[in-house]
Amino acid sequence: MYSEQSEIKFPNDIEQRLKEVFDRFKPCSMFVYGSYAVGNNKPTSDVEIGIVFDNDNRPKHSDIKKFTNHDKISIYPFLKSDLEHHKIDTPFERRILIHSWIIGGATTLHGEKLIENLKKPVLKDEHFLHDTFYNLGMACSAFQIRRDGRAIELANELIYKSCFYTLRNLLRLKTNEFILHYDTVWKKSKSLSIPDEYHELIDTCNAWRTNNETTIDEKLFLKNVSFINKFAIPQFEKGAK
Repeated sequence: MYSEQSEIKFPNDIEQRLKEVFDRFKPCSMFVYGSYAVGNNKPTSDVEIGIVFDNDNRPKHSDIKKFTNHDKISIYPFLKSDLEHHKIDTPFERRILIHSWIIGGATTLHGEKLIENLKKPVLKDEHFLHDTFYNLGMACSAFQIRRDGRAIELANELIYKSCFYTLRNLLRLKTNEFILHYDTVWKKSKSLSIPDEYHELIDTCNAWRTNNETTIDEKLFLKNVSFINKFAIPQFEKGAK
């Protein structure tokens, strides 16, 4: 039975569609993660939703996506036993849980209050190294999309996210602090010993984050790949040894 548990408010059409998804697929829990959960959302932000199923009734991701049919809602299904026993195989799933474990970056919307009550493992530098490799893949996708001249807005979103997620991981590595808000990530990144060649990249991504009309030069997409691959990942590899 669908019932509201969170104070997070969505546009009416999104709230209605989430209710329909919950009633149609009957998960044991539905939670929100990402920008809406931590308060970084913008008018253009997607609503990122996790739905949790018992082992015997998880529907296909494609069926959930087809039924949802909303360009601002992204829903990902989880198995309850996988969450409870930390059997997480993909970097995407691991990122969601790391954010939940560290900063409470996920909130139950409906059903069982599961995500907040998961037993937290000891997080090590290697967890953030793996996450940064995921950011590298995102950066490469952004570069390819931008180079092909298609879906420029998507390319901009991917370069900004991969850059800022990496900065956040670097700050955690250097200061042992996992920072919630992107404004603080950008400001505190100035304290990191990042080579001058990457400063334009970081400042431009921040400018685009605050004003989507900012132009991100094509050369910066390859610079972002270099930033993550040549600078950030070696920092984590040293720390993970």
